[in-house]
Amino acid sequence: PKTVHVVFPEMEIRLFQNKKGIEFFYTKEQNYNKEDMSNAKMASGFEKDLLTLAFKVALCKLYCLPFAFFDEPDGHSSDGNAERLFKSLFTNGIFEQVFFISHKSGVRDIVKSNAEGVRTYYVEHGKFSLDSNY
Repeated sequence: PKTVHVVFPEMEIRLFQNKKGIEFFYTKEQNYNKEDMSNAKMASGFEKDLLTLAFKVALCKLYCLPFAFFDEPDGHSSDGNAERLFKSLFTNGIFEQVFFISHKSGVRDIVKSNAEGVRTYYVEHGKFSLDSNY
């Protein structure tokens, strides 16, 4: 959950197995037990996005994947949280390549300022193009 700690340094995440599979729980408390933790089903939009992203990063690490694909990992984030999130994705040394889709126009500048060799593409009026500014 290093990705989670970049945006929410105080958050703790635990997985618990039950009869149906695995459930995610999280808390921002220092001393906690399972009863004090919140089920991820109760998380806000961005907290859910962040928990999902952290789980995907963990799976990529488990399988030693040098790349990752993310579809709108910043969908519910503020600009500040999006910047910290992308900085974490591009500077943590886990991935050689990261592909992501975002509908926020400011993301191109955030990504460019946090990673080298970035190529950004955009779609306008159904036409897919390389961003000529980069």
